[in-house]
Order: sequence, then structure tokens, then C-alpha cells
Amino acid sequence: MRLINVFAFLLILSACGPSAEKSDPIRIEFAEGCMGMTAYQSMPEDKRNKLCTCIYDNAISGLEEDAQNAARFYLLGQAGVKAASKNLVSQPPDMKVLLEASNAIGNAVKRCR
Repeated sequence: MRLINVFAFLLILSACGPSAEKSDPIRIEFAEGCMGMTAYQSMPEDKRNKLCTCIYDNAISGLEEDAQNAARFYLLGQAGVKAASKNLVSQPPDMKVLLEASNAIGNAVKRCR
């Protein structure tokens, strides 16, 4: 009976996570590009995957939609993915939004390492 309670508790905790982010096609594209980044090649694959997804999830967490898209733009670019064709950033770009996204990425990298 105790094992069932533990399993139920873990199931509930996993449901609290950002499930929508896991099906985000840009998240998937970033994670794939991030896995190939030279800076992370010395890491074991599982640790690299966790780091990449952690950075993405933390960077966009809590941002408004415009800032999330700007963060996605920056993250894709860092991972070697051509982000310009995805129209994630308004033209002309809002510098306040870009700065917010950049700061969120920097903070995410610090939290995830």
C-alpha cells in the first residue's frame, strides 16, 4: 500500500511540471541544436540533454509572450539554428523585450549549471 502512495505522489508531482513546454517544437529544435554545441561536447549525453532543456525551460519561464519569443530567438541562434525565418521577434525589435529575454537566458544558464 505504501508503494502505491509513493507512486501516486510522484505522479502528481510530475503533472505539476511544464508539460506544454515539452511539446514545444522550438524547445525540441533548441535541445537538438544545443546537444551539438562545442561548449557542451565534453559532458555526458544525459547531462548535456538535461542542461539544454533546463536552460530553455528556465529562460522562457515567467516571461510574457513577446519576451518568450525573443528568448527563443536568442536560444535558437546560440544553438546554431537559423531563427530569423521563424519571425519570433517584431520588426523593429523592442529593445526592452530583447534585454529582458537576454537577462532571462543568462539567469537560466546560471541556475542550470
